[in-house]
This record gives sequence, C-alpha cells and structure tokens, in this order.
Amino acid sequence: MFSKLCRLVPALAIVILAGQRDEVSLGQERNDPDLRAALHELRDARKWLQEAKDSWPPGYKARALQSTEDAIQSIRTILGVNDLNAFRGVERRPRGCG
Repeated sequence: MFSKLCRLVPALAIVILAGQRDEVSLGQERNDPDLRAALHELRDARKWLQEAKDSWPPGYKARALQSTEDAIQSIRTILGVNDLNAFRGVERRPRGCG
C-alpha cells in the first residue's frame, strides 16, 4: 500500500498541474472545489504519515512525506493559499444532507 501511495501523490500533483490552464495572480486565492478537496486530503495524509507508528523500510516514510509536501506546495501555489493553517478545505457532508 505504501508503494502505491508513493506513486499516487506525485502523480496526483502532476495531473492537477497539467489540468490547470490559466495562471493565478500572486496573492489572489482561487476557488476550485476539486483542488481545495485535494489540498484538504493531502494535509490529512501528511498528518497520518507523520503520526504513523508502522515500521517502514528505510527512507520510505521520508520519501512519502516529501512527495506529499511537494504536492501540497504545488496545489497551494495554484490556489494562491498563503496561510495553510487558516485554509478551510471542503464540506464533507454528502450531497442532499441538510
């Protein structure tokens, strides 16, 4: 599973970056629900990796954390998010639920 995660995170960032056609001005925050959701999930994944107590092969955890951090930085740049701590992701309520 870990090797899939290591391949998925950079691939996700590349797909997201390739799909963006217009540029964001510096300091201007963009409202793209899919990218906001991806950033939210990547923050959760980073936290999970940091707290993971599993035994990892040498270097794997560090590479996964670096790949996740690279993807977070790429999406932050696209969205124009300056303060990641103040960033709100997306509502996780299923559609149609009051």
